[in-house]
Amino acid sequence: MYVLIDKASKTVISTSANLPPQTRIPGRNDVVFSASPGDDIGPDHILIQATLIDPAFDPATEVKTGPAFVVADDFSVTERYTVRAKTAQELAEEEKEADDGELRQSERASTRLLIETVDHLIASSAMSPADLSPVVRADYQRLRTIVDRRRNDP
Repeated sequence: MYVLIDKASKTVISTSANLPPQTRIPGRNDVVFSASPGDDIGPDHILIQATLIDPAFDPATEVKTGPAFVVADDFSVTERYTVRAKTAQELAEEEKEADDGELRQSERASTRLLIETVDHLIASSAMSPADLSPVVRADYQRLRTIVDRRRNDP
């Protein structure tokens, strides 16, 4: 990462993933072409290539934040990412989202399972369609028809 720094305040003015072909001098209508890391950009700024600190992390249990740019007295710059453990609340929220997604994706399989279970209960005389309330019986018959049409689908 290439970083343009204000020399007086040692603050980052702008960043660029690639060495820019031209760098605008802040506060002036002028540019510096083909600047290299370490070059002064006008009287008050310098272009530096940052040193990257990007630790590995496990996205299942950790969160990576950043980057934060740290400018030293010699104008060296560190682009730093930090890693922290996920909180119990973050882990619980992710688990709930995953569970909700799995339930949404398994609706088709759940419907088949329920229809086949009711079919088995009816076939074994453990119950009859008359044992169901009129609303549930209508839902069962409607879903039964759909399951029959889709029986060979994966």
